[in-house]
Amino acid sequence: MGYALKFEGVSKRYLRGGPRYASLRYDIAALVRGLGASLRGREPELRGTLALEDVSFEVHEGESFAIIGPNGAGKTTALKLISRISYPTAGRIRV
Repeated sequence: MGYALKFEGVSKRYLRGGPRYASLRYDIAALVRGLGASLRGREPELRGTLALEDVSFEVHEGESFAIIGPNGAGKTTALKLISRISYPTAGRIRV
C-alpha cells in the first residue's frame, strides 16, 4: 500500500525584519550583505522564526493521524503545509 501523506525533511522559516513590500533596493542590499559575509568566511545570518525543522513522517492510505504538542510546537504550521496554504522552506511534502 502507498502513502497518502509524506513529509521528507521539511523545514519552515517565517521571515521577519524585512520590508513590508518587496523592493529591488532591499534585495540588492541583502545580496551585498550575504556576499560580504561569505567573503569574510562567515555564514550569512538567518533571519526569522523557525517553525519546523527537519520533520519527516509518513501516513499510509487508510490510516488516520493526529498532530499533538505544546504551544509553539508547529502544529498549525504543519497543517498549513499539508493544505498548501503555505510552502516549506526546505524539504518536500507529497500528498
